Amino acid sequence: MPEGGQWATVAVICVRGPIRRLAGDQAEHALAAGTVREGLSALERTHPPLRGWILDEQGRVRRHINIYVNGERAEAATALAPSDRVDVVPAITGG
Repeated sequence: MPEGGQWATVAVICVRGPIRRLAGDQAEHALAAGTVREGLSALERTHPPLRGWILDEQGRVRRHINIYVNGERAEAATALAPSDRVDVVPAITGG
């Protein structure tokens, strides 16, 4: 059972770029989660090389990571509904 004792919903977490490689070179991951944070934590548990790349030590989304739920900007505490799509997009830097 997820944090808070609530039954979790299954969402699809989509990762790109170097994060995808760390996630077993798989772009989409169906995970049970009630919030974005729970989904990202589950993703890190499933793929240990990801640990620390998306969430920091306090479970906050790192500032170079953008999160979208169904195309809308989201936060770690954003609740997930069945079949939501969570996109994890690393910021692009350059000069």
